[in-house]
Amino acid sequence: MKRIGVKLSLLILLTLNTTVYGQYNSRKQIDSILKVTEGTNNVQQAILLGIKASDCAKKIHYDDGVTEGFILAALKCYNAGRNEEVLQFVSRAESAVTNISNRSYRVHLMTLKGMSYTNLGFYEQGKQVLNMALSLAPTIPDPDTRHSRQGNIYAALSENNDKAKGKMDVSLALVKKSYQEFTWVSKKSRFAVGLALATNNVGTGFLEIRKYDSAEVYLKKAIILAAQYKDATVQSFANSDLGDVYYREGKYTQSKDCYYKAAAAAKQLDNNYDLKDIYAGLSKVYTALKDDKNSRKLLEASMKLADSLNKVDKAAVKTPLNDIIEAKGKETSENIIELGIILSGVLGLLIVAVAAFIIFFDKYKRQLKITNEKIEALSQKQAENTGKSSIDCLNEIVALAMDNNPLFLAKFNELFPCFTPKLLAIAPNLIATEIEVCILLRINFDTKEIARYTNSTVRSVEGKKRRIRKKLNIPAVADTNIWIANV
Repeated sequence: MKRIGVKLSLLILLTLNTTVYGQYNSRKQIDSILKVTEGTNNVQQAILLGIKASDCAKKIHYDDGVTEGFILAALKCYNAGRNEEVLQFVSRAESAVTNISNRSYRVHLMTLKGMSYTNLGFYEQGKQVLNMALSLAPTIPDPDTRHSRQGNIYAALSENNDKAKGKMDVSLALVKKSYQEFTWVSKKSRFAVGLALATNNVGTGFLEIRKYDSAEVYLKKAIILAAQYKDATVQSFANSDLGDVYYREGKYTQSKDCYYKAAAAAKQLDNNYDLKDIYAGLSKVYTALKDDKNSRKLLEASMKLADSLNKVDKAAVKTPLNDIIEAKGKETSENIIELGIILSGVLGLLIVAVAAFIIFFDKYKRQLKITNEKIEALSQKQAENTGKSSIDCLNEIVALAMDNNPLFLAKFNELFPCFTPKLLAIAPNLIATEIEVCILLRINFDTKEIARYTNSTVRSVEGKKRRIRKKLNIPAVADTNIWIANV
């Protein structure tokens, strides 16, 4: 089946490279390639097809085709966690949208931009863009399109609230609104596929507030819908979250199976962001199953992905910052033009108008300087710690550890990327459970707390600490916690 899909894609590409015999036929060809682009899960292939469709559409002045090609490329990049590329394609699409009165396109582009800002740590800017999209969405004429767009925006606002550390009940209320919107979409509509993701998001919301029975019901339903619509993104999300549910309930074998299904879908999408968290979850599962070899192997794989993704994220910050600066400059420029038009009508006050304009422009330069300084500070803060202070990150890690959450190790390694590699450099024979104890000691947990939050006995933890001291060759007079804190 995959080979047939590739052949079909290549055939369409070859067709689009041939001589165009008429605008109608050419539009049909471009619409065909857009349909293939929408259906493929291969990110790189989808990007190439989307760009090709846009280029061909531009030659025949088919503005809808230009826009849809870039939107699909942006959407595929977003599903793969490639947020900087999303913003680049959105920018290219917005240039085409200026010639189109299609509000659905505008809302879709604003939603993608808001979601990417959120993922890159620009929560306030992301929320602002998403609320603008939400205010415009009700004006979309087609009911199915309108409900689909509004459903996507509510889901994006929920994720924004989550990442900005907002209230969980607000996030759950927003994903329920998203789910409701998609239930109003006709089952025959091309947007009906969105119900799978909306269902998954409700399940995730229940997982966050620890209502595991409700979470399991919605996540299983999402997996069924994802299989029905062949949506690999939702298969990855839903199986990963269901694996988390089963882990928290102590159903480790079922948890492992779900995580591996999630990993297969994430690999298909080339989504290393999700794969990083899936590996961290699997590491915890193998620890619970007392399989230290696989636990450590997956922990190292998660750390390796986290390290490479941190570098990508730091580089990606430049794109949204440039967008923010450009938006500020455009807004101020429009204000200056408007002021100039008004002042030109007041001929008798020409001298006053010129003076006012000079004062205004000077004020604009000062404001722009202040804005750039704020953005530069925000960039520095983002590059250092993805927009959160070390104290906030550490508090989050402690909370995850107390909850025995599979994401605990992944979050710790993001904040202290050198800690585990240094331990392994000193003692390569440390096993995964011993590394976990070292991490808990590093965040100042005592023996009783480690036993409580890892479901172990105090005697078991003391035994692990003795083995750790021996492997790390910690001097007899040294305090274990202090020694590890200085690694």
